[in-house]
Amino acid sequence: MKDKLKSDCSKCFGLCCVALYCFKSDGFPRDKKDGEPCINLNNDFTCKVHECLKEKGFKGCLSYDCLGAGQRVCQDTFKGVNWRSDKQNAPKMFSAFLKMRELYEMMWYLYEASTLQQDDKKKEIIKKELEDLDALASSEYEELMRINLDEKKRDVNKLLHETSLEARRRYKKSAPSLKHKKKLYGRPDYSKADLRKLDIKGEDLSGAFLIVANMKNMDLSGVDFLGADMRDADICNADLRNSIYITQAQINCAKGNDNTKLPEHINRPGHWR
Repeated sequence: MKDKLKSDCSKCFGLCCVALYCFKSDGFPRDKKDGEPCINLNNDFTCKVHECLKEKGFKGCLSYDCLGAGQRVCQDTFKGVNWRSDKQNAPKMFSAFLKMRELYEMMWYLYEASTLQQDDKKKEIIKKELEDLDALASSEYEELMRINLDEKKRDVNKLLHETSLEARRRYKKSAPSLKHKKKLYGRPDYSKADLRKLDIKGEDLSGAFLIVANMKNMDLSGVDFLGADMRDADICNADLRNSIYITQAQINCAKGNDNTKLPEHINRPGHWR
């Protein structure tokens, strides 16, 4: 399962560069409608500017991660047929990619929850849910598009929350350090905050805005980062090896260095060097 949850662009037909709508203000080359190929997408589905995304300021491209949904749609759902050669079914491929990406996001978080959960019975429940989602991901196109993910998301979120709470208790021995939370769109806002003087091990930062937050040199063990916005957050020299629900996309858009300690499942971004 672990290998399925990593993107492999060599087995995809550039779906993220076509299926998604993008805005230049979010760090993409230009405003783009869904279904319209990116101006930098080559005919062989490689990127013309992949090696210089940071220099060009394309942070949106740097941070995006399909988690493996792209190759699943290309190689399994559509049996290796690409959207350039089958223009009639191209819209179906794009819509399938969006649905698959949601499934894969849930699968990715459940897989991590299975590694965090110490109760054998609860671990089995998580693994069963993960297997069920993987089976759904193997559906034919028509069946895939009929899947209602709302109920699945509620079940998954409950499992993720329960697992996070238990895992964070192993790191948080004192009262919460983050008491006075500002809110932005109903989410905790620590944008530009200097958190270095706080002991936030075991804190719940799920959904928080951490844009340009300073977490340099910090021990971030047991911190729940599920859905947190970490654009340009400073994590140089920080220890995230035991952070909870931290994703490759979050790491890609943060500022780290060679001394940033990352979980085993996270790759060190090349643009940090």
